[in-house]
Amino acid sequence: MGCAQSVDMPVADKLEHMRRTPFLLYLDEADLECLARAFSLYRFEPREMLPESTFYYLVEGTICVWAGEEKLCTKREGAFFSYNFRPQSRVRRSTADRRTSSQRFSRKEDAAWIRGEPATKLVADSPGVILIARSNALSKFTNRNENCERAVQSMQWASLEASLNLVPFIRDAQLNHDQLQTLGELYTFQAVEKGTKIVEQGSDATDFFIVINGAVEVVRDMSKIKSRSSQEVDEDSIQVSMGPEDLVKIDELGKGTYFGEMALVVKEPRSAHVFAMERTLLARISKEHFHASLKVAPQIEEKVLTHCKFRLYQKFRQTQVPIFADLSDSRLNEAADKSIIKEFQPGEVICSQGEEGKSFHVIVGGTVVVESIPAGESGGEGGGFQKRTLREASYFGEISLLLDDTPITATCIAGSAGCTLLMLDRSVFMSLFRDDPHVRAELCLKVLGRGCTLEHVLLHPRARRLFEKLLKDEYADEHLEFYDLALEFDSLADDEKKKLARTLCDKYVKEGAPRQVNLPAEMRLDVLRHEQAGELNGLFQAAVKEVYQLMARDPFRRFKDMDAFNGFLAGVGSYKIAERFQGSAKPYRSLTPYSLKVVGLPV
Repeated sequence: MGCAQSVDMPVADKLEHMRRTPFLLYLDEADLECLARAFSLYRFEPREMLPESTFYYLVEGTICVWAGEEKLCTKREGAFFSYNFRPQSRVRRSTADRRTSSQRFSRKEDAAWIRGEPATKLVADSPGVILIARSNALSKFTNRNENCERAVQSMQWASLEASLNLVPFIRDAQLNHDQLQTLGELYTFQAVEKGTKIVEQGSDATDFFIVINGAVEVVRDMSKIKSRSSQEVDEDSIQVSMGPEDLVKIDELGKGTYFGEMALVVKEPRSAHVFAMERTLLARISKEHFHASLKVAPQIEEKVLTHCKFRLYQKFRQTQVPIFADLSDSRLNEAADKSIIKEFQPGEVICSQGEEGKSFHVIVGGTVVVESIPAGESGGEGGGFQKRTLREASYFGEISLLLDDTPITATCIAGSAGCTLLMLDRSVFMSLFRDDPHVRAELCLKVLGRGCTLEHVLLHPRARRLFEKLLKDEYADEHLEFYDLALEFDSLADDEKKKLARTLCDKYVKEGAPRQVNLPAEMRLDVLRHEQAGELNGLFQAAVKEVYQLMARDPFRRFKDMDAFNGFLAGVGSYKIAERFQGSAKPYRSLTPYSLKVVGLPV
């Protein structure tokens, strides 16, 4: 294996190449020219090892990064990167170890320790030309002024190493120095001007970014996001109509932060735009190169998977996906730790109707086609055949897990572009969700459809919002306000009860109150008398029942006839299980401790 040979290149040509590096954002023309003089041009042939340097700019050809016998990645024309053969700091040893080492200085392993053996090597893959920064010339350059020194320090390995250690899943993997350095070799630098769009919402996610210097903002175009009111992608789905003002700023990220980590794990489009708020230097790594690093740092795989699964569950909770709406961080962590991410190819069967349910599934990316044939009918698309398409954040499989002796109610097939799913097995799902009121409500809505009760709707976040809108449109939303507050009354401490009792009476109960609710005259007076006497236990119980029954009569009947609610039912997926098992309560016994009466089926 040979060694790259130095050749001449005019300063003007080197300057032109420097203008294509991140240094352009930090240096003026004079400083950039001085930097160009610190670089030497080398010509290399295949299999030649590149000399040690702080910075490289690949003018022509390809170079491979090797770790032992493993090829980790390939650098191509235009790549600008930082690399050092030798570790930046030596392993600390005890006094005894150092004394022993000095006595055995001539031994090979100690000589290697003093030299600092490379964790990786840069080897030419094809003939080419590269610009390499000479260390002595680079030192003179950094002594010119603070801007020059700051620019170099921002892009040196030490800065990238510190930034890598700020990323939770990298820090938690506890990489040793060589592993961390190897990971750093796979990153490339990208410099962007203020206002540059770094990531496009909806585009394919392929890279992970670390902000070395500067700042970025994360902006979501809400007009591109379908309403969570429907899980389906079809003509009946409820859409959100939004204008250009619906660009919503989600976050600001500064030095040492990161974004795009989901690209390392799942196949899904970008969920938001990312713009540079000022001149910004980024370190970026592709999914392909990151997975190559697992060859030398395998422990990072588990950490990045768990981190990304937790972020997915957080996103589902933030977007009010009902089953995740009230999960605490500790329960999300448990779900992330025990779930798996699995990709399915287009047309691949995920689960089949009639089989025993073993897993709960959440769609992370792609679509899932759901096909069901009512019991007693033959196959084919006639008769009662049902077909729907589910999209991101939809979930399925919970019915057969929650109801005893109930098989999978539909065949689920990966859509035309395939799909990526988060999957929880039966035992984990039951421990997380069996007693969750939102899961109960969703299950009841799927089982009962239009036969559901107002209680089911009020417990389901999306259905509740639709009912709230009806009440507001009819100028009757004061009843739901009162119901929510009074329902919690008996669980409060005595001093809090006293304050809330006064508020409820003044605002909702008294004749002529600003938000007066419809209560029988005798009940109204009874509540006011007990409040005045300080008799607070059970003060609003009768009023709560009265208001609930009032809402459950005419308003709720009108609500169930609304197109919006019927579209919602189509979205959550009413599988008509009640019809399938009419007259038998056996499938519903596993709902306890929910109680069978909540489901509303005969025992």
